[in-house]
Amino acid sequence: MSPRPPRISLKSKDLCITITTLSSRELNQDIGRAKKAALEGPVFITDRGKPVYVLLSIGEYQRITGKRRDPIHGARLRAWFDTHVTPEFAERSLPVDTTVALRCARLHVSDPRTGRDALMAATALVHGMTIVTRNTADFESTGARLLNPWIPASSN
Repeated sequence: MSPRPPRISLKSKDLCITITTLSSRELNQDIGRAKKAALEGPVFITDRGKPVYVLLSIGEYQRITGKRRDPIHGARLRAWFDTHVTPEFAERSLPVDTTVALRCARLHVSDPRTGRDALMAATALVHGMTIVTRNTADFESTGARLLNPWIPASSN
């Protein structure tokens, strides 16, 4: 077992966030540790040292995305996201442009599905990418390439 993951505490008078960083290997070896850390704050999952995913508890997600009772706190969270998270993922994020939006609309016409699923499928189709998901059933009719990482490669 590797040593405890690095933690960063961002503290101010009104805000305290603990950020934990785990490599994807550490996550796979001890998911329980990641779940516990997510109860304290976001867990950044890295691949080759670069953040690729963020794990949040549902409560944290709702607090971050829900209607803010404290507008100052909400503004600080948005500023933190804009100045730290967005730049970190800028080169690995794909925009929803007109081409993706039109492809998404065509997917809705042929088979109404959730907006998130249609956007993911449209983005994958437009950019020639593969959707990696355990839930392949929701994407099979889209025509996008799929990979379920939970089953052996020969079965995918």
